[in-house]
Amino acid sequence: MNAETDLSRPVALRVRFPAASGLPSGSRFDRHALAPPIIEELATTAVLDAPATAAADNVLGVLDVIVLPSGQAELLPLQRTVEAWIAQPSAGEHASAPIDLVFRGDRICWRPDRAMVIVAGTRREEVVAGLVGFARNELELRRLESETSEKLNAAAGDVDLTHAVVRASLSRQARVNAITVWAAQARIRFTLLEPTVANGAAALPPPSLRLARELAVQSEVMERLRVLDDQLEVVADLYELANDRLTEYSYFLREYRLERWILLALVAELAFSIVGLFV
Repeated sequence: MNAETDLSRPVALRVRFPAASGLPSGSRFDRHALAPPIIEELATTAVLDAPATAAADNVLGVLDVIVLPSGQAELLPLQRTVEAWIAQPSAGEHASAPIDLVFRGDRICWRPDRAMVIVAGTRREEVVAGLVGFARNELELRRLESETSEKLNAAAGDVDLTHAVVRASLSRQARVNAITVWAAQARIRFTLLEPTVANGAAALPPPSLRLARELAVQSEVMERLRVLDDQLEVVADLYELANDRLTEYSYFLREYRLERWILLALVAELAFSIVGLFV
């Protein structure tokens, strides 16, 4: 938003969160390499009628924000419409209730892809900045939670690889190795992400930072980080052990085959020697 924005009228913002420049989507989280969000101002009807999706390859997520100036009774019908819009989870999202927070007299309603802000005009920019900053970090946390949940579900079918490796198990070695690498990268992402999600982005102005931290409290990020840490540890430990067992078995199998061929060569040489004694 620029200085010429009319603070007395409603405004809709479409916030796109690009992937970090030069990094493939999902590869890692680097708090120093995040691309800044792209904010586009739209008509409120455009956002309400056609919520955005993160369809582009270089966009990690989208947040639609409708900002209403406080203290204007004539905007009450629009506010009711926006509240109903906020209450509806988007496709694929679990049906949890949105966060509804009153902060310094301003009201912020948020769920992962949409938000409503009712704010005094003079505080509009700092409130939007705090909301966007929180949403960016929460998006990174949610993406890592989703990836970890997927790997954890897969791990249930790979428990046998920690103790009962057979020849047929080697067909899973490439996938197990890929998940082992992912787990190591995920631990790095988690380590970098944890302080930023819990404490907010230090670059935000103090009022925006306080709002981002309050939204983090309301969305229970500390408990989510604790659970995620435990899940990552399970995935990492299981697949490190499975990878070790598969590698050991693969080495054993190669050595066994080599020793068998050596033994066959020795037996053949002995047979030729015995035959030579009688010819």
